[in-house]
Amino acid sequence: MIIGISGTFGSGKDTIARLFEERGFQHESTSDILRDKLRENKIPLTQPNLHHFSNVFAKELGGEFLSKAAVGRKKDKDLVVSGVRSPGDVKYLKSLSDSFLLFVNAPIEVRYKRIVDRAREGENKISFSEFKTREEREIKGFDVQNITFCKESADYLIENSGSLNEAEKKVEDILTKLRK
Repeated sequence: MIIGISGTFGSGKDTIARLFEERGFQHESTSDILRDKLRENKIPLTQPNLHHFSNVFAKELGGEFLSKAAVGRKKDKDLVVSGVRSPGDVKYLKSLSDSFLLFVNAPIEVRYKRIVDRAREGENKISFSEFKTREEREIKGFDVQNITFCKESADYLIENSGSLNEAEKKVEDILTKLRK
């Protein structure tokens, strides 16, 4: 089984993916794959660079290059791919047998606090205003990323504004449905 996870910035995509990982799934993050590619090319890990080069690489390698790279790393176990953000990645993942797409969301204030608290390289100094502007562009669809397309293509929606225990329950419920 392959599960793609899309969602808004800071919604908890990687947290949800880790919950699947705890249940035996291999986890690959498209964001980590992109960061690795920037490091290989000695490009600083800033948010503008991540955005710009995701577009450059998508044009050079195809809009599904991140999901293909994630699936290419798949071992002999179920796979969860977090950070799905482009129609190309969605279409590629959904073309595979036994694959599903989840969309994760939470209120914008909760998500902004999460990204500030996690202080991930390349996004740890973003203002709330910049965060909102970035999200508005992605929701409308810009370059290769289109969060609206991802949400509309999702098989399951997860509202992730509660506790970790609540998120675990939602993952269990989805897994129960998928394994039937």
